[in-house]
Amino acid sequence: MGWYEAVKDMATVIDKLDDAELKQHLAAVRMEGALLVEENARLLQDLADLRDQARIRQTVVYRENVYWHRDAEAATQEPFCPRCLNGSDKVARMKDSSDRWTCHLCKCDVKKPGGLAPNTC
Repeated sequence: MGWYEAVKDMATVIDKLDDAELKQHLAAVRMEGALLVEENARLLQDLADLRDQARIRQTVVYRENVYWHRDAEAATQEPFCPRCLNGSDKVARMKDSSDRWTCHLCKCDVKKPGGLAPNTC
């Protein structure tokens, strides 16, 4: 039997007793239980987010001022924005131009090695 079923059974017994003080305590227990359920859901989401972030961090490597997939054999190698990944854990592909990479989300400009443009991240 879970906590919810136990509280429900207690409510049935308390209703039969018709005790106002017990009903008040039961209401407090129900409220606390609802808060715990809400907090548990939030913590589970936080855990899932952290696992995703860890998985992402394991699949990228930082070089040439941007992040790249570790898999060098991939058909296309696209850079990922360092500002987005470091700041908000978002994986944002960067647009490739002649001397820089530009993030479509945060507009960060990163110069390519040997390029003349300054970094704006």
